[in-house]
Amino acid sequence: MLNSRFGTSWTQQDRVFYDVVAEKLASQPDIQQAAAVNTADNFKVVLIKAFTDQVVNQMSLSQDMALKLLDDGEMPGLPEAVGG
Repeated sequence: MLNSRFGTSWTQQDRVFYDVVAEKLASQPDIQQAAAVNTADNFKVVLIKAFTDQVVNQMSLSQDMALKLLDDGEMPGLPEAVGG
């Protein structure tokens, strides 16, 4: 759906970033409350801002994680920890 709507060619693996953003938003009590008490149109306004903020937060976290690996050199055990 994203590819056809936005003209991208992302794979399921590429979408992990946005899936994480969506999961984090869905678990936030304030977002859950906003969804419960607002009309769809009003919630859309709240959601757009929250989604944008969460994208920036997730991007920063991803950058921090990558820089940690690059700055610290090899992080012993990382492939094993991530893979299983």
